[in-house]
Order: sequence, then C-alpha cells, then structure tokens
Amino acid sequence: MIKAVFFDWVVTLAHPEPDSHEIVHQVAKGLGIELPPQGLIKGLHVAENQMPWGAPPMWREGKDEEAFIRWWEIVLAEVGVKLSREVMLEMTRRLSQVARNLTWVLYDDALPTIKTLKQQGLILGVISNLPIDRSASVSLEPYLDFLSISICRVLYKKRGIYEFKEPKTSHSRRRVAMTPKLALFLRAYWTERERLYHGLGKQLSLDDLVFASPEGKPIDPCVLTHNFTKVAKQASLNGIRFHDLRHTFASLMLLRGAKPKVISEALGHSSVAFTMDVYSHIIEGMQSDAMALLDEVLPAGVNKNSVAKMSPILENLAPKQGNLASSPCSSGG
Repeated sequence: MIKAVFFDWVVTLAHPEPDSHEIVHQVAKGLGIELPPQGLIKGLHVAENQMPWGAPPMWREGKDEEAFIRWWEIVLAEVGVKLSREVMLEMTRRLSQVARNLTWVLYDDALPTIKTLKQQGLILGVISNLPIDRSASVSLEPYLDFLSISICRVLYKKRGIYEFKEPKTSHSRRRVAMTPKLALFLRAYWTERERLYHGLGKQLSLDDLVFASPEGKPIDPCVLTHNFTKVAKQASLNGIRFHDLRHTFASLMLLRGAKPKVISEALGHSSVAFTMDVYSHIIEGMQSDAMALLDEVLPAGVNKNSVAKMSPILENLAPKQGNLASSPCSSGG
C-alpha cells in the first residue's frame, strides 16, 4: 500500500520561465554560438535522462568537470555542433549562475493533483537539488507534510553595509528539514507580521526577510547577540551564546539516535568524520547506552559446568578441572 508520495520539484511540479532550452540558447548566443532550437530541445531531453548529475545547475567550483563535459557532449551530439572543452565549461558556469535566480511556475495540474492525493490521506513531500522558489511553491505548502529550508545565500556585514552572498562551500549550500512545529511557528509568525505591516499601511512580499528590523532591514548581529543574552539569562542559561544553539541541536539529535551523516549534512560540515570528531564527547557518553542494548541481545554468560550444553566443540576445548596450567592461554607465573 502506498502511504507517501514525494514529488521532484524540477519539471514534475514546476518549470522554469523561460524554458530551459531558451535559457541555454541565450547563454550560447552571448558567447557567439548559435544552437538550433529543435536539436537543442532534443539534446537537453536526452542529456537529462542519461546524465542528470552533469546538468549545469549542479555545477560547483571544485567538482569533477568530466560529468559536465559529458553532459554537453550528449546535448551537442543532437544539435550537430562541436565546442571546445573550455567553451563547454564556460557555458556551464554561466548557466549555473542563471539557474540560481530562475523564476519557476507550477504546471496547471500540479495543485489539483496535490489536493486530490492529500484527500486520499497520503503523506506528501517535495524533493529537489535546487532551491525551491517559494513564490511558486507557497500554494502547495498547506498540503505538504515535509518542508525544508534552503540555505542558498548568506548575509555578511562589512563596514556597516549588509550584503547577501553565495555560501563559501558546496557543503554550506544545503537544504535543512524542518520539524512540523517549526513550520507551523514560522507560518504563524509570518501571518502576524503581515497583520502588523497591514496596520502600518505596508505590504510584505515573498522576498522580504522573515526575521527583520521594524524597517524590514536585516537584524544587526550585535543586537541579536545582546537580545539573546538577555533571554538566556532570564532562562537561567548564563554563558550560553547564540551559536551554542547549533551545538545543542547536534547534541540532541545524536542523543536521540539520529544518523551522524544526517546531522553532518544539516550542519553543513565538510565530512561526517569532522562531525564525529567535534561531538566525540557526546558519542563517548553514549557507549554505556550502546552496551546496555548489546547486553539485551546477548545471552547470559555460562560457567564451566554448562559449557558442554552450548556446543560439543566447546566441551572439547574447555580446560579440564585441575589442568588450567596446561591451557595454551594460561600464564606461566
């Protein structure tokens, strides 16, 4: 029996606007390359089926270039055009930048299908290796059981000026699942902000920050730290920093039995080994619990008089009474 359905965001629920072949055509044209539309459409279809991991939106600096080169070779074979390796990589870089700012539009049958499946009592979720455009997905959110936060931009402050930039590493650019409680809280918080702004004669857009100053600007890190310290003291948590919440999250997840790889990906660590090293003190404290579980599985120990009941082989290997000194494992002293 089917209990849950997970939809792929790209091409299944939504499509970019303009379409992919038009975007590729424009990028190529910017480099002085003409790609016939009909052959391009077919080539993109073939490449997406054969090597989806080599598509330009998957590009990150430092990744293996061969997959992307192979993706272009498949596309260009249908187009009937040959390009140098350098040109293919340059087109990949440009398309990866364009992909991060695409406008996505839901297919006409996406929302009706989601509603129908939800009425059947199914668990619904959306998966994607690209940041999901909330302006397109907002109508789906009430029907989804699994929501997540896409970390695709980071806020920096330099000399009093705020600027959004790309995360430093590919591991930093990630998706973090939300608990249902958090999703409900954020939705209620956003609704309350909309009500307050409406009273001021203003209107929130989907591009506005969720947590912002009264003027809608980013909250100053110093202000956030100061306010958090006050709240922590009121809760008798003196000395707890805002960044410590990150460690609390990881520690609680480990103690509740979450897989280290899942925690490592949520934290944006470069490897599971790094996560295990940072939180080794938590893991060491869990060894006694692990041994308790093992103790429940293994049978109780047996004495020398019951060895024969375990196995005839053990009976032959067991030392005879009064002959322990001749045992190969006994010490001479």
